[in-house]
Amino acid sequence: MAQPKSYNTSGEDGKGTVLLIGVLMVLIVIIGGALLYVIMQKGPGPQPPGSNQTTPPQQNVTNATVEPTCDDACIYQKAVNEKSFTRCGSVQNADLRQQCFGAISDSSFDACKALENAAKRKECIISFARIQKDASLCDLLKNGDAAACMAAVDPCYNVTDKKLCLATAESDPSKCQSDQDCLLSYSLSKKDEKGCAALEDLVVSTACMAAVKNTDKCSDLEEVLRRQYCYQLNAQFSDDPLICTQIVYDNDALPYATDCLSYFAGHRGNLSFCDTNNMLSLDNKWTCYTNYALATGDLTGCSSIHALATTSIYKCASAFAQKFGNPSACNVIVPLGDRSICYQGAIIYFPQNLNWTNCANVISYQWRNSCYIQSAKKYNDVTLCDYIDTTNEKNSCISSYQTNKSQTG
Repeated sequence: MAQPKSYNTSGEDGKGTVLLIGVLMVLIVIIGGALLYVIMQKGPGPQPPGSNQTTPPQQNVTNATVEPTCDDACIYQKAVNEKSFTRCGSVQNADLRQQCFGAISDSSFDACKALENAAKRKECIISFARIQKDASLCDLLKNGDAAACMAAVDPCYNVTDKKLCLATAESDPSKCQSDQDCLLSYSLSKKDEKGCAALEDLVVSTACMAAVKNTDKCSDLEEVLRRQYCYQLNAQFSDDPLICTQIVYDNDALPYATDCLSYFAGHRGNLSFCDTNNMLSLDNKWTCYTNYALATGDLTGCSSIHALATTSIYKCASAFAQKFGNPSACNVIVPLGDRSICYQGAIIYFPQNLNWTNCANVISYQWRNSCYIQSAKKYNDVTLCDYIDTTNEKNSCISSYQTNKSQTG
């Protein structure tokens, strides 16, 4: 039987082993290199606890600025620049702190209130109140200073005629609220014809327009008496007596001419206005003299009336005596009966204005004594009886005083 054939494979097996090992080595190198590359990309791993770590050296900062300590002068300057009340309050020196408040008080009301100088504080508060139109700020001031502050905020504060004040201050006639006196006063003072147009009375409105525009508007009125009255008012509104001469001289116009000239005679204290261009009849002239006397308190108006015009003299003196409490004015009356009636009116019937210092000039001793008696009761002063010369009349004065005292309590 034949034996199977054997083959020698040892050489081939050695070569395969060497090749396999080479391939493995190449793979190990490649894989190791890849792992090393990955590890290097991730950086060093966490250090184990307790391992020594070195702190990297800090860089030197060469450009850092350290702020110096800020003293009072420094704080003051910053406070002023920033207009800061709080910074001013940080100033330690009291005088410099007040200077700081003063420097910013025009913009900081807190600084304004913190001022210790009374005059500067008042001026500052008033300025803020006026600018802000806030009267409540005035409450920080007292008495007269508060009133001055209120007046600065509201020019019409505590003014009697507030409507007129507001209209004038704001140049707005509507502030008069249809008050005719207010509208007239406003129009004449502001020379504003809008106010004149708002006046309800046609004559007054026309005269107002004439005065404001300084032109003859009265001639536009068709009715004669209205036209005459318009000239009278225009003369007064314009304070120009020459306008009185535009009043046509006739009996109907005399009252307006008389009132017109009387106004200027009394207003300017010059009796001669009553004689202007001989415009007035004698009776109206004496009326003008009387009006002058009553307007000025100058008895010359009564005494200048012609002596034969006894009625006019009596009317003038009697009205004068009662108005000014001066019964001695009755002395200009010549007829004794009329003079006695004049004394009686001023002393007995109308003693409201009686002035005891005028008693001594009463010509009639009886009415002079009566003047002291009434004055003692009026002034509640029994010593006025001592001015009476005769004993009986003095005792009568004292008795009359005591009786009046008991009755009036």
